[in-house]
Amino acid sequence: MPTDGQMRAAESLWAVGNITGRGVVTRVSMYRARIAVRDILGRPGLHAA
Repeated sequence: MPTDGQMRAAESLWAVGNITGRGVVTRVSMYRARIAVRDILGRPGLHAA
């Protein structure tokens, strides 16, 4: 599932982990989950590479 730099797959839909097909290693998924959580909470932060 393609995502943007904030891990958004669609409006009000975020995707992390194996479903994205990228970075299926646990530590990469955790990094991207933190990015998604910040975006969900409306806090500024990093963009996923």
